[in-house]
Amino acid sequence: MIPSFLFYNQHLLHIFVYRVKTIKTSVMKKNMGMVDKTVRLVLAALAVVLYFLGAVKGTLALVVLIIAILLVVTSLVSFCPLYTLFGWNTDKKKE
Repeated sequence: MIPSFLFYNQHLLHIFVYRVKTIKTSVMKKNMGMVDKTVRLVLAALAVVLYFLGAVKGTLALVVLIIAILLVVTSLVSFCPLYTLFGWNTDKKKE
């Protein structure tokens, strides 16, 4: 449990708790549409190209590759945990 003193406003704490409960009840339900998945895959491909062309180096290169991997994985499973946290759903077939 997260201590309430970390939140400067009780209202934010209630929103956070509600979103965590929402995540628990809607585990891994599809929440990404086709356009969203396509944009993520294009961005991941761009990140990989930038890495192999040497446009990004060092620690930034590793961060870019990790982000690219996350974008590909979330596209393949059609689920984004952050969307659940914010209550977003770009899938046209909402339940």
